[in-house]
Amino acid sequence: SLKDPLPGPVDFVFLDGEKSMYLDVLKTLEPRLAPGCVIVSDNTDHEGVEEFLAYLRDPRNGYVSTAVLTLGGPKHDSGHEISVRV
Repeated sequence: SLKDPLPGPVDFVFLDGEKSMYLDVLKTLEPRLAPGCVIVSDNTDHEGVEEFLAYLRDPRNGYVSTAVLTLGGPKHDSGHEISVRV
């Protein structure tokens, strides 16, 4: 469980699950995120991530974040977000 204490600072997070839970998962992990932690969020072009993206993109929350569009594959293109904890 993510609510159990983690053994040390977190340097990398990959979010690829229920999109509406991205923000809750991030906020659960935040106390353990190391400065410079990279957060990669998959399929951010799906419904349910709007509040999550707004949170990451607001510099007052301690992240630098940008959208990334990857081309190709069966979906032709897919949205992602790459963020760094500052």
